Amino acid sequence: MDISEIYDLCVQSVEEAERKQDNDIVREFLTKHSFSECPPKDEKFAHGHDREIGPDRVFVQYRSYDTSQAFSIRPDMNVYLLKLVRNGVVVSQEEVRFLDQY
Repeated sequence: MDISEIYDLCVQSVEEAERKQDNDIVREFLTKHSFSECPPKDEKFAHGHDREIGPDRVFVQYRSYDTSQAFSIRPDMNVYLLKLVRNGVVVSQEEVRFLDQY
């Protein structure tokens, strides 16, 4: 499996997580495909994971935040930023946002 296929599968897993409002789908994908935990590059993100094959890399950053307001309890917003990096150059990027289930 090459890095482009891994990136495409990663995008699909995040989109499925969005449809089902379930972060476990992404966590399971990252574990199954041997992603390593790493520091996020953007300071607004809390977690980072990557998978490298030679000079190429799939990089996943994640954060969540509370959407509640005074007198209104709301679910957390999940934000995933996925990048396909070839020889140090970002060639594809996808951001997916979705609310947790109540």
